[in-house]
Amino acid sequence: MINIGINGLGRIGKCVFLQLIHNPKFNIKCINVLDVSITEIEDYLKYDSSHKYNIDFSFHIISDTECKINEHVIKYVSERNAKNIN
Repeated sequence: MINIGINGLGRIGKCVFLQLIHNPKFNIKCINVLDVSITEIEDYLKYDSSHKYNIDFSFHIISDTECKINEHVIKYVSERNAKNIN
């Protein structure tokens, strides 16, 4: 399994993210998002105005910095400089 971190959930980041959440070969470990809070992530992913994706997934907030989407436990960070992310 390949561990993945996604820096940004703009058009490209969101496309990649939505393609990977159902792929068992990849494990999304971290997303770095500046403009969307962890409580807004579910709606941000479900209601896409650009690509009109209709992808079903389960979403649960674990803490202020972690959520679970399908089987992926994902650390949520909001860091302007990606070099500062572990």
